[in-house]
Amino acid sequence: MNIISHNPNRTALIFLYELKNYYSTFTVNLTLNRNTINVFQAERARKNAENELHDTTVRLSEVTIQITALTNDKRRMEADIAAMQSDLDDALNGRGAAEERADRLQAEVARLAEELRQEQENYKNADSLRKQLEIEIREITIRLEEAEAFAMREGKRQIAKLQARVGVQKVTF
Repeated sequence: MNIISHNPNRTALIFLYELKNYYSTFTVNLTLNRNTINVFQAERARKNAENELHDTTVRLSEVTIQITALTNDKRRMEADIAAMQSDLDDALNGRGAAEERADRLQAEVARLAEELRQEQENYKNADSLRKQLEIEIREITIRLEEAEAFAMREGKRQIAKLQARVGVQKVTF
């Protein structure tokens, strides 16, 4: 008889059933042969059979307990594996989301760097234009002052000329 099977409980029950059949057969044979066998030997055989049955029952209980413990361990490990798989899935999803955020932020950084470069270029151009305008303002101011001085001199000269023609006294401004 093959004790190792895919269903340990069924195997144990079959083994127990066969053992009980064996015990029953042995008891019947013992009863039939009682006249020919010494009573002492028969009693010893019965006790041996009972002890064997008891030992087998104890062993069967131990195996059943081991099977139950292994089954519980298997379930616990399967639950642990499922929890680890869930954690792994969460970590992978988190990594994907982080990579997506990093890509978006990298694109934003590139856009801001380009905007900064353009603003710096605009600032340089504006600063250069400001300096040119300051130079032009100084030049225009100088020309204006020169023009005003020239106009004053020329105006005085023209007035002096007109006064000389008219014969009027000198007018001062």
